[in-house]
Amino acid sequence: MQDIVLIGIILQEILQGFRQEQTFTKVLSYFEAFPLLPMNRSDLNAAAKLRRQAAVKGLSLSTPDCQITAAAIKHDCHLLTTDKDFLNIAKCGHLCNCSSLPQFINSEESGCPTNGTKLSLLCTSFSSMM
Repeated sequence: MQDIVLIGIILQEILQGFRQEQTFTKVLSYFEAFPLLPMNRSDLNAAAKLRRQAAVKGLSLSTPDCQITAAAIKHDCHLLTTDKDFLNIAKCGHLCNCSSLPQFINSEESGCPTNGTKLSLLCTSFSSMM
């Protein structure tokens, strides 16, 4: 069994999309169960490097997507997402364990080794949740 974790930017992106206070509060309580992975200076440096490398290849990546990718790589996490932007990052060779929800990770289908990964980093685009 794998734990599902978040980083701060994922939590913020999800929560800021809810306009009604009641919905915000309800979703906030659901996400209390997910631990937050810390991000430090070296993580942010890695995210900046990723964005620069992608730009050289002609890809425009968002700052949050680069932070999420850097965290997934550092912590050897599977990335669970509905955001198709991460497929472009995977094509650049920066992500292997990238899968679309709700199928979750199946390393045999993706052809990617899991290296004993025990964490899954949840990342979903707000628009896909509505």
